[in-house]
Amino acid sequence: MRVIQLAVACVAVLVASAGQVQAGIITNGGFETGDFTGWTATSNVGGGIIELVPWTVSGSGGGFFLNSSPNSGGFSAYNGFDGGAGLEYRLYQDVSIDASSATLTTNHRIVYLGDGTSSLDRIFEINVLDTSDVLLANLYTSSTTMNGAPFTDTGWLNNSFDLSSFIGSTIRLEFFQSIPESYTGPAHLELDDISLSAAVPEPSSLTLFGIGACVAGIGACRRRRRQKQQQATS
Repeated sequence: MRVIQLAVACVAVLVASAGQVQAGIITNGGFETGDFTGWTATSNVGGGIIELVPWTVSGSGGGFFLNSSPNSGGFSAYNGFDGGAGLEYRLYQDVSIDASSATLTTNHRIVYLGDGTSSLDRIFEINVLDTSDVLLANLYTSSTTMNGAPFTDTGWLNNSFDLSSFIGSTIRLEFFQSIPESYTGPAHLELDDISLSAAVPEPSSLTLFGIGACVAGIGACRRRRRQKQQQATS
């Protein structure tokens, strides 16, 4: 019985160590600190470029339409997604991925009212950059047409992206917005529940070695046990 228990325990330890999920790679992905801890939030305001609602973290009831509503928890991040022509917003965080697989999950919501005439769409992107701001991959692009659009609320939109090609790298996850024309309608863009789940690399050679050692150890225990039984009966 003791030999069987040893075998079960040995296998359980090896299996548990072979595919664990690495959590907490993104800091404050739900903005539950009530601020931008872990993030860098910027806009290019100045030189004639004006914004209406700056980057903000708050609970429900904020934003231009006073209708911010966190996807979960008590807080979300948002800005007005409106202002002078050429206005750009950025929210980013640098992360290191040391894993065998990695999946980025994001949630965003856009509310807008196109009460003016426009010919250029407002742009929202999710990008992967290097730490020098060189674009490595565009994961997602959304175009919002303001030209006389009725009041629209997209609701919370969930997206997942495979980042396995960036394993072993430190990358910059960026949420980018561009407003190409001035004041073509009020808007609101909200972010919440941003996470990056990664599976710890499976130590295949170490696992195989461990299994072999377990088998050898169990075999040795059985041989000694048989020897003692034979000595006791002789």
